[in-house]
Amino acid sequence: YFGDWDSDNNFLRAVIAQGQTLNSFWAGRPQWEVHHMALGENIGFSSLLTQNNTSYYFGSTLNTFAKWVHISLMGDPTLRMHYIDPPSNLIVTNNNNVAELSWTASTDNVIGYNVYRLYENASSYIKVNSSIITGTYFVDSTITSPGLITYIVKAVNLKTTASGSYYNQSLGIRNTGAFTVGIYENIFDQILAYPNPTKDLIILYINGYNGSINVEVFDLSGRLLKSTNNTTISLKDYAKGIYIFRVAYGDIVEELKVVRE
Repeated sequence: YFGDWDSDNNFLRAVIAQGQTLNSFWAGRPQWEVHHMALGENIGFSSLLTQNNTSYYFGSTLNTFAKWVHISLMGDPTLRMHYIDPPSNLIVTNNNNVAELSWTASTDNVIGYNVYRLYENASSYIKVNSSIITGTYFVDSTITSPGLITYIVKAVNLKTTASGSYYNQSLGIRNTGAFTVGIYENIFDQILAYPNPTKDLIILYINGYNGSINVEVFDLSGRLLKSTNNTTISLKDYAKGIYIFRVAYGDIVEELKVVRE
């Protein structure tokens, strides 16, 4: 039968083999739900939902077949509908352990760029910028771990389809730099953080300083968790572990580690 893709010279596989088709699947037992692709998802997302759809979406009259093995996607599960040209020529420069990134703009009409960072021993990328970067230059001053750091830059466009609007990202361009910054003890003993370890509150005291401060709290993956101007900071809503406090006061920026127990 033509819908059984595991036979020799099968119709579903043959159309992939001829070189002009990227994906094929057999619909109707049940119906496939692929409208997610019009809002930026890949076809693998739609495949997984279709293969497990029993009541989430209205299906065909044969929706009881939803979890049968014949519902297979032939081709690339990462395929998306709308592609934009990525940036190029990403350069990562270490300027006193501050990462300076520059790149060549996308040839498409984009609204800006997003930057993602991966530490050497991390398992996933973290988005670094808080708002879309409209130029082709970015400075990352939030590095908290030493070693090789990989950056990815993606172009961003606001895409409108019949299904709605979404921020569409290009494929990324990648480059790596080496950095030595990391967790270190406060060798000048300027900042006192107590109690440390703590189960909730950390109180910061800066010897001989009475001006304003800014405190940023990071986890060990470099993700910014909190930014505050207070000297009393609660960690009760965070998991047990080690956190990095970056304290800026006057012209000085120092880092210290705090243990949440």
